[in-house]
Amino acid sequence: MDADNHMLLEKYFSTHNSPYEKETKTSKHVKFASPQTFQSDLLKIYSESGTSNLPSIYRLVHENFKDVQMSLSHSEGYKHLYCAAIGDYEIEGSQVHFLHPRPKVSLYENTSLDKWASLAIFKRGTSTALFRI
Repeated sequence: MDADNHMLLEKYFSTHNSPYEKETKTSKHVKFASPQTFQSDLLKIYSESGTSNLPSIYRLVHENFKDVQMSLSHSEGYKHLYCAAIGDYEIEGSQVHFLHPRPKVSLYENTSLDKWASLAIFKRGTSTALFRI
């Protein structure tokens, strides 16, 4: 991460601009204490084995995002859209059900991603999904 980007992210998190910090006034994550390597690890899996190595990709996603809480963004009929921001990444997902949506859900309910009709992990500030189901 270059110095300018580091400063921008530091400013972003130190001014309570993330959705999580606006609600709780505290950051759940240690700010840049350990470098996030999700993107480089994912690209390494892609380059070594292509997209055919799905178990490794899903294991990598689980290792990096297993504790993430998703917040309800909005609902469209029975489609409920949730989002989260963690470090350098933004996560967006949708669940489809007839029940009332919950304000917060765990990304990994029942230790899998089965509850999600769609899910995408983006590098912050880009529209390119690093992971999508």
